[in-house]
Amino acid sequence: LREYFKKAIKGYHYISAEPIKEAKWEEINKQIFIKSGIEVFNPKSGSHESGCDLKTSIGQFSNKTTKKNKTRYEISSYRLTTVCSVGHFGEVSEIVKEINKRNKSFEYYSILGRDEIDESIEYKWFIIPKTFIELSSFSWTPMIGKRGDYKGVQNGWETNTVNGIKLKITFSMSSQLWMSIDTESISQFIVSDSQVNLSDKEIDYIDLFERLKI
Repeated sequence: LREYFKKAIKGYHYISAEPIKEAKWEEINKQIFIKSGIEVFNPKSGSHESGCDLKTSIGQFSNKTTKKNKTRYEISSYRLTTVCSVGHFGEVSEIVKEINKRNKSFEYYSILGRDEIDESIEYKWFIIPKTFIELSSFSWTPMIGKRGDYKGVQNGWETNTVNGIKLKITFSMSSQLWMSIDTESISQFIVSDSQVNLSDKEIDYIDLFERLKI
C-alpha cells in the first residue's frame, strides 16, 4: 500500500497541478487497492450507499479529503436536514441515531490529508476505524451564532473534544456534519505519505495521448 500510494500520488501530479480532492481520491484509492492485490467491488455510478465509497475484500471505506488548517483537519460529512435545521433544531438522540444509521454502510475512513506549502503539497493517507469516532462518547450542546442573522440564536450543534476530535452541525450550511480532527491524534493510523513539488509537472493530456497512442 505504501509503495503504490507514493507511485499514484507522483503519477497524478506528473499530469495535474490540482490538489487531489473527493472523487479523484476515490479513483486513486481504488487503483492503489487493486495494484496491492485487494479486490474492489465497484458499485454502479450513482448507486453508492450513503457513507460508503469503496467496497473491498478487506472492508468498506468512506473516502474523505481535507486540507490541513494549522494543526487540524476539517472534514465534511452528511447533510442532516431531515433531523435538524433552522426551523427544527431537533433532538440529540434523533441526530445521533441518524448519523449511526448512515455510518452502518462502512467500517473505515480512508482519509487523504494535504498540507499545501508554497509550490509543494505534502499528502498523508490515514485508514481510521469507524469505531475510533464513537458517537456515544460525545456530549452535544447548542451552537449559538456570533454574527449576522444567526447572532445570538442557535445555528447548530457542537460537541466536546474526544480523542482530539470535535463534531459540529451548522444549520446555515445545509445542516452539514463536520469533523474537526487534531492531526496528531490520528498519527497512529497513517498508512503512507508523499510530498510533491508542483513545478515537477512533466506532461499534459495531449502529451500523454501522443506517447501512448498505438
